[in-house]
Amino acid sequence: MSTKCYILVKSHTEGMALFEFLRANAFDARVAPSPRQAHSECGMSLLCDCETIDSAMALASENGLSFGGKMEVEQTFDIHRNKFC
Repeated sequence: MSTKCYILVKSHTEGMALFEFLRANAFDARVAPSPRQAHSECGMSLLCDCETIDSAMALASENGLSFGGKMEVEQTFDIHRNKFC
């Protein structure tokens, strides 16, 4: 299993601003649904590389962008589910 790292956001507007900022600064980020364990306010998060997430969050904070925090989730997706043959 692999670990996925998410930056949680409070609103869609905040999330899209953060997404555009991170992409403009050469960070790998993707818009994703919030993990179920997060109980996020808007249901949106940014999926980022676990190795660079801390530096991405620090740069965003320095530039006045806000976010809800980060969350690491162990991927539990079973690639063999619903295969019966």
